[in-house]
Amino acid sequence: MSTISETRNDGIPGSGSLLSVLAHDLNNVLGGVTGALSLIEFEKEDSPDLHNPAYDSYLDILEKSSLRASGIVQQLLVLTRQPTDRSEIIPLAESLERLAASLQAASGTGPAISMEAVPGEARIRGNSIRFEKLILRILLTGHPGRQPDGGNILLSVYPGNGPSGTPGWRLKILGIECGIGLVRELAAWYGPDLDFLSSSVGEVDLGFPADVESI
Repeated sequence: MSTISETRNDGIPGSGSLLSVLAHDLNNVLGGVTGALSLIEFEKEDSPDLHNPAYDSYLDILEKSSLRASGIVQQLLVLTRQPTDRSEIIPLAESLERLAASLQAASGTGPAISMEAVPGEARIRGNSIRFEKLILRILLTGHPGRQPDGGNILLSVYPGNGPSGTPGWRLKILGIECGIGLVRELAAWYGPDLDFLSSSVGEVDLGFPADVESI
């Protein structure tokens, strides 16, 4: 299992920057594809003769494929972003919804990830790029679509202890098929502002320091 690295990707010097450039270029190409699909759908509304089962099925394939490609590009953009030492306030609902949508779109397996309502006041302090890389790597590695029996992942956020017993917010991921060793490695990569607890197989429990006004 490869590790997260800030200076390399699979041992190729500078490949992180190259992947970032390619991801942005692919995103621009996809913008043209999705834009053309939107125009076709608009034309169909005013042209009844364009409606037929075969034509619609081809458009459906194109739409689903572009959605999956867009999700993969968004994952690449997250993984190639370079974190700084800056600490900031991270709204958990917004960040987790974006990551879950990206993974779900790229998987093409339907609604494999569900999320309990995240409290609006759930905000943590940390580095947003490191946080999103950490959660995305866990979800990518343990996504049930990679497992023979499928299954769902459930995300839930609740108040609890952060690192060293400080007030924080905890993120519980249920139904994950991610090895304990990798999660510990990722937790160590994230840094000291993370409390890692895995209480059972198929469950990962992470604690982050809260923004002081969110508890």
